Amino acid sequence: LGIGHAVQFTGLLPHAEIPRLISAADVAVAPFLRREHDLCGSPMKLFEYMASGIAVVASAVGQVAEVLQDGTNGLLAPPGDVPVLGAALKRLIGDPTLRSQLGQQAREDAVQKYSWEHYVSRLECVYAAVISRRSVDMISC
Repeated sequence: LGIGHAVQFTGLLPHAEIPRLISAADVAVAPFLRREHDLCGSPMKLFEYMASGIAVVASAVGQVAEVLQDGTNGLLAPPGDVPVLGAALKRLIGDPTLRSQLGQQAREDAVQKYSWEHYVSRLECVYAAVISRRSVDMISC
């Protein structure tokens, strides 16, 4: 792809090293593959990347495609489509302004929509509705 000058593969590292490495990155990549049932679970690394404020390129699968809006808070590629993923990486490597914009929006979205505080607040709302035998309105939670 001609991006060797901008890429470093570290291999396995201790968990304690990860925050330092994420903060040093300009672009994060999450190349998830499509699964039989398209269940990705909660893509924790995606939320970590977003919270760090770095631009993200990811595969459009499962929850990832719900969290990232292509061109707004990240770039999406069809799962397994290496040429499109590579083109997205090249685009971000060559465009510091876009990297910054996507990273800033990703950070804002992570804090406002996907933080632990937000999650706990929604969970408390659901529990309160169940305890009081009300229907759960996920829009208001």
